[in-house]
Amino acid sequence: MIELGFNDSYACECANPEHIFYPLSSPIISFAVEDPQNYTNIEVEVLLNKVIFIDISDKILLFREDNFDPITRIRRGRFYKKSNGGNPRDCRVPGYIISNPPHLQSLIVYIPYYNIKKKQLIAIGSPYSVWRVITTDRISTGEFLVTLKSRNTFGVIPEIDEEKIPEIHKKEIISELDRFVDIANRETPSSIVDASRNIAVSMIRSYIFTNNTENNKILEMDLGALIRKLNDDKKVLSASAGEIINRLHSRNKPNEKTRLDLRSVTEEDAELSTSLIGLLIQEFGWAK
Repeated sequence: MIELGFNDSYACECANPEHIFYPLSSPIISFAVEDPQNYTNIEVEVLLNKVIFIDISDKILLFREDNFDPITRIRRGRFYKKSNGGNPRDCRVPGYIISNPPHLQSLIVYIPYYNIKKKQLIAIGSPYSVWRVITTDRISTGEFLVTLKSRNTFGVIPEIDEEKIPEIHKKEIISELDRFVDIANRETPSSIVDASRNIAVSMIRSYIFTNNTENNKILEMDLGALIRKLNDDKKVLSASAGEIINRLHSRNKPNEKTRLDLRSVTEEDAELSTSLIGLLIQEFGWAK
């Protein structure tokens, strides 16, 4: 079983029960948390920390990165958790001149973590760097090599030009978009679809009202009525985006799921609804 050991000077790897640790050449190590929806302030601070230390929460994992592709936003690596078998631990480290025979160093030891599950979300290195598990594959060392895809949506939603948003609703829409990006990074697919519908209503309502200020009832319309209004105004692509978001939202309603025999909302549905919010921003001319 592979274990990792750390002190202030170096990181080591052990591949046998004798706890003989062999120095690693600059491994890329980050803190990780399995449950992005339920951070504590302490865990956020640890995620941003770069120092391995003893008094770390059992909820905090280590992620050892093996490779990363910035184009596909795919990364692969292995997860470890703090050993409960006594930390720090005296371990033999060959290849170093140590003044205290028999070549013992006091190391903080982490052991492989095997409970990573497909499709779960994990924050790595930052509370806003959220990744979805795609596959877990057992490798020759006995560890699991985990493949993850970025959940970050900052590249999907275009940057907003605040001056282009209608003044009457500017503050509300900017605030809701900030909240939506946070939800899209951290919450479940169902929550993301719900949030997509809410922000879509605010955006479409504001866009239509700006061009129809004499009709105050626009501010009271639900998404279905707003979509029909977009079609009347020949904004067919925007209307189609709103319609898809509206239909995805209905899958969150237990009565609709039963009545129409609908499948549950998936991660891919959440990604689609997020992309459609980006499309509405572009279509309304609010992007930089």
